Amino acid sequence: MRLFHCFLLLLLNSSAALANHILGGYIQAKRVSNTSLTYEITVRMYYDPAFRDGEAPTARDITICLGDGASILLGPTRLIPWSVDPKSLSINEYTSVYTYAGPGTYTIQATTFNRSGATNLGTSESVFLVKTTFSAIPYLGTNSTPMLALPSSGIQLVANQRAVLNMAATDPENDSLAYVLSAPITSVDSQTANLCNTAIPVSLYRFPNDVNHVGIYRLNAKTGLLTWDSPTEQGRYVIALTVSEWRNGVNISETRQELTLTVVDKGGTPVTPPPYEPAVAGFLTAVDNNAPDELQLTVSPNPSSGLVQVSLQNRLALSAIFSVVNNQGRICQRVEKSQPLDQQHFQIDLSSQPAGLYFIRAESGGRQVTQKVVRE
Repeated sequence: MRLFHCFLLLLLNSSAALANHILGGYIQAKRVSNTSLTYEITVRMYYDPAFRDGEAPTARDITICLGDGASILLGPTRLIPWSVDPKSLSINEYTSVYTYAGPGTYTIQATTFNRSGATNLGTSESVFLVKTTFSAIPYLGTNSTPMLALPSSGIQLVANQRAVLNMAATDPENDSLAYVLSAPITSVDSQTANLCNTAIPVSLYRFPNDVNHVGIYRLNAKTGLLTWDSPTEQGRYVIALTVSEWRNGVNISETRQELTLTVVDKGGTPVTPPPYEPAVAGFLTAVDNNAPDELQLTVSPNPSSGLVQVSLQNRLALSAIFSVVNNQGRICQRVEKSQPLDQQHFQIDLSSQPAGLYFIRAESGGRQVTQKVVRE
């Protein structure tokens, strides 16, 4: 184990000498036995082919933490040129088979170094980490976590043009999938090579539209369509999302994906972006396309000179948290309604806030709903 830690530290110290090249990735876990909890674990790392480590299957090894205290150091199994644009991205696949001792919920993490730099990353963060959490339960059978997607339109966006990326995943068992925005994650213990214990959000990360406070950045929870309307500054931008897998109303896996987009200027007539809205990260419950919205939020009057009537129809009949967010993404007020009710009615006083656009956000049972309100 001491030799293993020394090797990891050597990788970390040598990473500064190599160009940044990791553009993202995710993990898939597939149970391959009906008689044991044996899983085929596949890590897909996205590399920039312009750099040496992305050109051959001799790319950097990765640390895989298996969620039960065990870990392995794994080299790439194969390299796959990306058929959409092989010059912008290649995929290194790392595959291993592992048997868990008993049923449980396990989180697999894959960690390596030389994350690509990005405008919205906010820091020179070398450690790259992705993870998936899944239920290892015998009655689920040979279940697989979803296979996540790369956008068929490519990872290059045009400045001052609306971008819509299809991030819809594929699930082999046709389980229900839900999508939410996330922040990229890293390891707090990278300097001690204790890479299996802690995964934390990159502290200075900003959603792409938060860099210049322009337009919207949204992920459709049901379809996986990601809309950025519109990028205004050239450069690289990291995006991250979480795909939740549901069966019969039970969450059986959550998989995080990270991807780096590049915004370039190709001229043309720029579009006018919509008013700025702060993007929202969170986690969702199962998505039923035929079910009515579980949360319905109304605010009035709108515009308002101060007092705003807030009403939440809550089919979940759970407690709720309400936040007032300004157009810079800062929470100005927060109200907690701890008593579970199917209807919440109360007032929010905006009279102490300056005139402008605000967002009233309600969170309950893992779902969120937001309404705009103008303070006159």
